[in-house]
Amino acid sequence: MTQSLCGVVDDNEKIARIVSKEWIVDGELQQTAFVLKPRETYLSVNRLSVHSYAEDVANFVSNHPKFLFEENSYQRALLSVSAVRAIDVFDEAGEKLDINVEVEAREAHVKSHAGIFVRSDSTNIIPERMLPDEMISKDVSVNTVLQDIRWGLLELAELQECKI
Repeated sequence: MTQSLCGVVDDNEKIARIVSKEWIVDGELQQTAFVLKPRETYLSVNRLSVHSYAEDVANFVSNHPKFLFEENSYQRALLSVSAVRAIDVFDEAGEKLDINVEVEAREAHVKSHAGIFVRSDSTNIIPERMLPDEMISKDVSVNTVLQDIRWGLLELAELQECKI
């Protein structure tokens, strides 16, 4: 297994965001696939390297019809963990902000489950949360940071159709 004891997912792994029909327009994945809901602290993904991946995804899709594309298929946005971690956010002046994108195992109930977290220092950046000025530039809003991350994830994502 490639997971360390602290729950961090290895850089060499691939993760998949299971895609809702709502996030596809004219066959193209939209940035809405990577939107955090209010008070949501991370984006759910699944780790392909975990032995239960196929079963975990099949269970999820069968219980959530908007993720089922045809009788036995779903779509996923495939991402490289190392590329996700390399996403940077810059302010208007081109200065790199103290923002980290992390992928961590969240396997309490579903073994292949993981989350993509956006943080400044050790504080999660989530919708509707104000951060102290010293964490990010006062000229940059939380919404702008999260939007930049969404666009970065969309650029990295490889949309794939998969059979259950």
